[in-house]
Amino acid sequence: MASTKALSGSALASVYWKDKAEHDSIWVYYIDVYGYVCQVQSYDGSWDGGSRQCFKAPRFNTPLAAIAYPDSTGYPSPNPEIHIFCIAIDDTNKPSIQRYIKWEHSDLWEKSPKDIPSENLLTLSNLGATQYKGKHIRVFWQDTKHHIRQTTCNTSDGTDWAVDEKKVSEKPAWRGTPIAAAAVIGLHQSLSSVLAWRSSERLLVLVRVDTDPVDTNALLATTQKFDMSPTGSVGLVAWSLGHVWAFYEGFTDGLQRVRLYKHGAAEKAFSVFTGSITTAKAADEGSLAGAAIPVDDVGHAPASIFYQPPGQINIVEMRLEYTP
Repeated sequence: MASTKALSGSALASVYWKDKAEHDSIWVYYIDVYGYVCQVQSYDGSWDGGSRQCFKAPRFNTPLAAIAYPDSTGYPSPNPEIHIFCIAIDDTNKPSIQRYIKWEHSDLWEKSPKDIPSENLLTLSNLGATQYKGKHIRVFWQDTKHHIRQTTCNTSDGTDWAVDEKKVSEKPAWRGTPIAAAAVIGLHQSLSSVLAWRSSERLLVLVRVDTDPVDTNALLATTQKFDMSPTGSVGLVAWSLGHVWAFYEGFTDGLQRVRLYKHGAAEKAFSVFTGSITTAKAADEGSLAGAAIPVDDVGHAPASIFYQPPGQINIVEMRLEYTP
């Protein structure tokens, strides 16, 4: 039976795509009060009522990251292959990154027999993931010295995983920092991803991640310092490398948005809710996840940020629109 009650403090993840027929799809993942990873679906801007239980999470407070794989044409199908990444902790308190897969044209999930390799994975690590350059994958995580690291897969069959020796973050990040990752949408052969986390000074960090081994470029000027809550999350939408929006919980001012053009620009608290996505017709009502849809033929580029307010079981959507 589908559950519509999200675990309070659940991690959130989302995948999004425009298929060959130019239809927009967004699927959001969260953990329900029974410990299952659940899926909610949107098609052409309309949410299906309720949600579907996918698989039992390795633990209630696992982080979540997800990617949608393209088919041989470079576009995902209406029911594409999905990969969800979680962190399990064994009886000796050792963490590991697990992968769960739903194959194309199927609704069944299975756990990959092999864990995603990591080195000195932090028990409190969060996760981010992006698909790039066809069927390549990046999974971002934090090590025990608090640096952001990445593991990459560079083969179409998903078997050739390797930990990059070069760190994504030159300086240690906040211990247990949230991690948000977004691929540059609409560029199926692009190597570029955008990554956000909280620095050890509790400031928002935005970087562009490009080549393997990892090459990063800061997207915020050194004078732009945005205070983050020590316990809050972060979400991203990225239409291009020059148009990135980051959402995060501020230290004192609630949910904040930074719109990045050539460099970021701070704004006041942003709170436009369009309703709970687990009940499609719910009246208006955080963790954060984001989904940006590529620009269409008439220049519209919608996006959504998903937020679970503290102490709530509902997940709300903030619908956005960017006009290039």
